[in-house]
Amino acid sequence: MYTPETSKLFQKKINPSNGVPHYVLKERAAIFQQGFYFVNNSMTTDGRYLWFYASFPPMHNADCRMLGFIDFEEDSLNVCNDTLFNSASPWVHPVSGEVYFTWNNMIFKRKPKKDAVSEMIFKFKSNRLTKGIATHLTPLDDECNSFFLDIREGNNDFSVGVANIKTGEYELWYKSPFLMNHGQINPANSKLALCAYDGYTDIETGESPWIPTNKDGVYERLWTVEPGGKATLHAPIGEMASHEWWSSDGEKIYYVSKSGINFKNIHTGEHKTVHKCDPWHAHTTKDETLYVYDDVLYDKYPVWYRGCASAVRLFNAKTGKVTDIVSRMSENNWTPDNQCDYHIDPHPRFCENEKYIIFTTSNEGGADLAVANVEEVLTFEK
Repeated sequence: MYTPETSKLFQKKINPSNGVPHYVLKERAAIFQQGFYFVNNSMTTDGRYLWFYASFPPMHNADCRMLGFIDFEEDSLNVCNDTLFNSASPWVHPVSGEVYFTWNNMIFKRKPKKDAVSEMIFKFKSNRLTKGIATHLTPLDDECNSFFLDIREGNNDFSVGVANIKTGEYELWYKSPFLMNHGQINPANSKLALCAYDGYTDIETGESPWIPTNKDGVYERLWTVEPGGKATLHAPIGEMASHEWWSSDGEKIYYVSKSGINFKNIHTGEHKTVHKCDPWHAHTTKDETLYVYDDVLYDKYPVWYRGCASAVRLFNAKTGKVTDIVSRMSENNWTPDNQCDYHIDPHPRFCENEKYIIFTTSNEGGADLAVANVEEVLTFEK
């Protein structure tokens, strides 16, 4: 079987700052070919299938994208025109390679075969949907009989709960007075989910309410929810929190902030910063010894904007060392006054077998799928 290092579909790239290699999908089946949002897995454990986002401007990829997949056994590239999806919803089964995704009020699944056809497996009953039913799908069980949903109906009707694929029913967990999204089921407890208070645009007024800080000084980003309407706010370290995810054992809520990469243990209460940096997104291995993250570079413009320059780095908690995978990802022609219309953040993530880090690179002039071999990167640690 081929790998990103040996596939004819990929081209080796070298970080000029330190010699670290990564591999970019050079074979083109779509104009933009991106890695998944960092929360969701996109590669099977055996390394055979790797799914990616495929966009064809002027279709706006934040609202309307397709999926493609690489079959490393056949060394083939496929884009599936029956896989339009909302938000960053796709999730890949680590064994079968089947992809699950949402479109409007429906959940679909598709096999990683060129001649396969997407199958609708769930439909949420509502006539008022505007933004879909899941930011990014996470299953409650290995058989994918249920998925956690975060739903926005109409303009300002928000809820979270569970889609039962077998019965077709939706189990409401919590009706939220604000936009609660980025829902992720706890990997060790199917009765607990992580959610985020997020900003949004009111369709009627055009106003964009943002995440508040309450009277106790707590920034209200991080929440856990349980069946029966229970929602718990978790105070972050410092004045803000963003881009949260569960540890693989379900013990910790990880998130990034100006303090760095942080976690809170929901059982012991331990709360600490594991790496002081200024990250944008981050992800960790199952044993929580390696952390990959991207951060914004302010070397040309002093503000964040979509399409800004960035870097992708690997932090080794055992040694305390940081190794740049990409020291500078170009902003190309995008500026604060002329931002990219596409969600091309690097979003680095360890794949399921943790052999690779998958991210999106802008260094080829647009948005391209990139893969780094973890062990190969570690050999450059200094």
